[in-house]
Amino acid sequence: MSTEADNQQESMETGKHFFSTKEDANEYHAPVLARSKSMAARGQFDGVHKAFEKPTLARRAAAEFFAMAMFVWVGTGTAVAASHAQFNGEPEVGFPAAIHLPIAVAFGFGITVLAGNLGAYSGGHVNPAVTLALMITRHCDVLDGAVYILSQAVGAIVGSLFVWVCTSQASYVPPANLDMVAIQPGWQDGDVIAAIGNPPFALGADHVQDYVSTANAFFLEFFGTSLLIGTVMMSAVDKRTYTTNAMLAAWPIGFSVMLSHLVIIPFTGCGINPARTFGPAVVNSFAGNNVWQGATGVLAFYVAPFCASIVVGGSMFLFWGGKAPPEPKKL
Repeated sequence: MSTEADNQQESMETGKHFFSTKEDANEYHAPVLARSKSMAARGQFDGVHKAFEKPTLARRAAAEFFAMAMFVWVGTGTAVAASHAQFNGEPEVGFPAAIHLPIAVAFGFGITVLAGNLGAYSGGHVNPAVTLALMITRHCDVLDGAVYILSQAVGAIVGSLFVWVCTSQASYVPPANLDMVAIQPGWQDGDVIAAIGNPPFALGADHVQDYVSTANAFFLEFFGTSLLIGTVMMSAVDKRTYTTNAMLAAWPIGFSVMLSHLVIIPFTGCGINPARTFGPAVVNSFAGNNVWQGATGVLAFYVAPFCASIVVGGSMFLFWGGKAPPEPKKL
């Protein structure tokens, strides 16, 4: 004779906790299953299925364009705002922490928000150096990578234009009795006007300081970019540590960006992202300001980050045995 306990056990085994027998469950669900099959036959689920398909390259490129434009607007916009507040208040000698910290926080939290929100669409690269590293580890094909980098570069230009549009009246004319050379060693009167004229504060463009050698600048940018790319690989690519939630994966990436900025800002402004450097430099050129810094700028802001892509990306590819990261072990 079947007991109540036996019925409960059968219910648990069939996974139908609200029905005493499997036959009752099938009878209850039959109309729903029939309706689902009918909808599938008419193609009414096609839109649902397409929503989970990989976005087209055009849409992914648009996501990278938008993310980079907003990243530059947030980060360099904060740099302009903080500099404006400093110079229109009580200017301090040297590079004050009052403008150092908010810039680092803005860049770090900016990438957290943008990579987290758009990661499901494009992967949330928002950095040509990251894209190149992912191409090396075969997580991004060559065509996609090239389109991504182009989209990021154009997005950075547009983002810097946004900063100029928003801050065009933030120019600063120093008082006649203010010793600008004491505030920024090495500056001359013409440099002051170029730096905090219009566009104001060079739109937050990266700049290797006079007291920093080319070698120092190269290694600062190389190690800062390496920290970022290594964090991307371990938090968003390696299946043993990553999470399927893009926003959670974006947090360590954002913190790596913030930490690099805390170290590097006083020396180069902290690029660690060729597109972020490229955008403001191009827009400054539109205004007649040359902030490229020749070979020093190229080595620090373009060669160093891409070298980090090659070294870290190649190292991770070898670490994973020349294939996709191994599956996580079940604990």
